[in-house]
Amino acid sequence: MTERTTRRYSVGLREIGIAIVAALLIGAALFALGRYLGSRELTAARAEMAAERELLAEQIVALDAQMQQAAHRMKLLEARIWLFRAAAELDRRNFGTANEHVRQAASALASVTEPGAGIDVDAVRRMEASVASTDLSVARDLQQQRAQLLELAAQMEAIIPPPALPLRQ
Repeated sequence: MTERTTRRYSVGLREIGIAIVAALLIGAALFALGRYLGSRELTAARAEMAAERELLAEQIVALDAQMQQAAHRMKLLEARIWLFRAAAELDRRNFGTANEHVRQAASALASVTEPGAGIDVDAVRRMEASVASTDLSVARDLQQQRAQLLELAAQMEAIIPPPALPLRQ
């Protein structure tokens, strides 16, 4: 190789070396920029997820409260149904079955233990005591006992809260 070829060759290598270093510097700069922008978006996404998680936790608490209220409301409605069944059995002169239905109503009322939205536990306890003290004995005139059962059912209606969710029509 001649000196001129060597010089051209070394100039070409130097330019290639500079180009490689420049490409590496540009690549590193682009990588750093991408990492910065990506981490900013990731931080924003994490913050959004945390906010959504909090919202979902609040919704779960609200739905749990609605579910508990619905369960208590169902027990109160069940007790009222047992009272109506007792009145029907009384009309058939099935005093034993009517008394059993009254005990079932008292048992359903006893299962309502925790106060919920719209549920007065003290009123439920008073109603439970009234229902539990009801004794349907054999009698000729059933009107008084039937009226007592229907009055208990009407009082039950007053302590049953309205549905938490609107009913579909």
